[in-house]
Amino acid sequence: MRVVKDPPRGGGDENTDHSYFRKLMGMLGADPDPQTYVRNREVLDDALDRVGTYALANPVSQATIEALRPIWAPYVFKNYRPYDYPNIESLVDDTITALRGKRAEPELDPEGRLNAGEEAFSMALGLPTKNYYFTESPYQPSNSSDKSMRYYRFNPDLLDKQTIRDKYGDAEVGQKFSAREIYDLLSSSIGEDELGADPLENFKISIGMDDKGKYASIYDKYDFSGPANYMIRPFEIYDRVYFDQ
Repeated sequence: MRVVKDPPRGGGDENTDHSYFRKLMGMLGADPDPQTYVRNREVLDDALDRVGTYALANPVSQATIEALRPIWAPYVFKNYRPYDYPNIESLVDDTITALRGKRAEPELDPEGRLNAGEEAFSMALGLPTKNYYFTESPYQPSNSSDKSMRYYRFNPDLLDKQTIRDKYGDAEVGQKFSAREIYDLLSSSIGEDELGADPLENFKISIGMDDKGKYASIYDKYDFSGPANYMIRPFEIYDRVYFDQ
């Protein structure tokens, strides 16, 4: 799953179309041609991604990240949202906005809890999290080999299990499907305010069988792309919906 999404690009709004980074490049006398800007940004993004991945994957860096997690993780959660896109442009934009005290606060659902996307983000940062949308799963994939991996499931009371049975009930054991959004499998009472940034984007549905009968499993891994993935504690999402229950 690629949790981090490109931020929407508006039309006509000066603050959207002309970022702080673009203005900064103009002040430095950089080539104003949009295509040149895009090419340069992509090269810089790629270089930072490779350097960042190499640096953060280092065992010493990992130990430092863990030791300092109580300091940096709460700041990241307060100032950065799970859909922020990690490239040089957004890094400059987000840093300036954070310094101005205008960063978006964590998003809440109508009941005042963290919405599902924020709850997953908090869990991945290793912060103490009051769970509602994610609970420990009683299941794990039959082919799981990582004994240290944490397995959670999306709150089963919020899933529309009959929709899952209707949609995949005729599939044969062993078949696998790609599902784009968890919205499609939720109760109609769950909306964008509860879900927020979809924490199960592009997940897998597999048809299996055990001593309880035939089931559809829901699987995804909550992780980020690029070097940011070395700063979080990835966890996997796994659940089963039995067709005969």
